[in-house]
Amino acid sequence: MEMTKCPKCGSTEIDRGKTMSSTWSPKYISAKQKMFSQAPEVVAFVCLNCGYLEFYTDTEKVRQNLKE
Repeated sequence: MEMTKCPKCGSTEIDRGKTMSSTWSPKYISAKQKMFSQAPEVVAFVCLNCGYLEFYTDTEKVRQNLKE
């Protein structure tokens, strides 16, 4: 998933990145998921005009994890 236009202000000045922590890399783990080793990374998009922030993850990896 890509955010190319801000849903809040309409700006196309969008930067892609990741959330950051000093001890771990954010992952998405479903409450229904049994295994945690294949958790997909979280990608962040921020609007450089208004600061709106959205997070996305790889939905195919989430679906695969739910099948395991």
